[in-house]
Amino acid sequence: MGFYSVTGETEKSILKDEYRNGDKIGLVTLGNTCLFFKSGWKKYYIPYSDIKRCFRRVHVLPIKNKKTGENSLQVESVVVMDVQKELAQIQFPGKNSVDDFLKKIVEKNPDISTALPRKLQKKNEHNLGNLNL
Repeated sequence: MGFYSVTGETEKSILKDEYRNGDKIGLVTLGNTCLFFKSGWKKYYIPYSDIKRCFRRVHVLPIKNKKTGENSLQVESVVVMDVQKELAQIQFPGKNSVDDFLKKIVEKNPDISTALPRKLQKKNEHNLGNLNL
């Protein structure tokens, strides 16, 4: 089982045990020192020390659901960032799993912020006025 680093290298010998014994939420595993996630057939990891911010991102897709009559589908994901850029965007199976993830990652490393960056807060305030949710 191979693991691919998104940022810096971690000692390979601890990764298997940490992945096996970690808390699993959807495609994500929260180990003691690293966040693991699957993308395609690969498993990636990011040490918590490299993560500065995690926040929810919701994509609203214009899909007509004939059974419920809804005109949109919301897809929940989490964005993982370092100081300057996005490291990963991980899709989750629902709102509750995103909430659980954000709580648990702060328990693992209290230095990780779960607030939106300021530039995105202003952008979201502007865009939310156009949505009829």
